[in-house]
Amino acid sequence: IYPNPADSVINIESSFDIDSVEIYNMIGARVIITTERVINVSNLNAGVYLLKIKSNNKYQTHKVIVN
Repeated sequence: IYPNPADSVINIESSFDIDSVEIYNMIGARVIITTERVINVSNLNAGVYLLKIKSNNKYQTHKVIVN
């Protein structure tokens, strides 16, 4: 997942198929849901977000910062 912090896009590199990507703000509201590996975050307010990746019925969560 790069760049972090991000200004306009977040890229996800994975050798696994990605079923979905969700981004949540710090109060727990989902702000983005997608299946793309390049995610436009330019419309998000600056701050810390949680990025949740679903792949093969398993989840990974990462903290990302949007400038």
